Amino acid sequence: MDQNDSTKRMLAAADRVDNLDMRVRDIEIGMAQHDAQCEERWKTTFNRLMDIEEGIKRMENRLVMGAGSMILFLAGVIVTLLMK
Repeated sequence: MDQNDSTKRMLAAADRVDNLDMRVRDIEIGMAQHDAQCEERWKTTFNRLMDIEEGIKRMENRLVMGAGSMILFLAGVIVTLLMK
């Protein structure tokens, strides 16, 4: 009877180890899928950020050109008024 109980305990422990191995494999597969999805999301995010940055640079260039034009126009008006 004692040998039978120890055999049952060993089989139960082996089942727990097998279940644990299966759970670890499932977690590893899930993590690999998660890593692949996150990598794709980061690529998309970086591409969108680069597009946004380019748009901001274009707007900044237009603003600088507009401000420069305004300064030259106002300087021309002041010079014209002073010459009269």
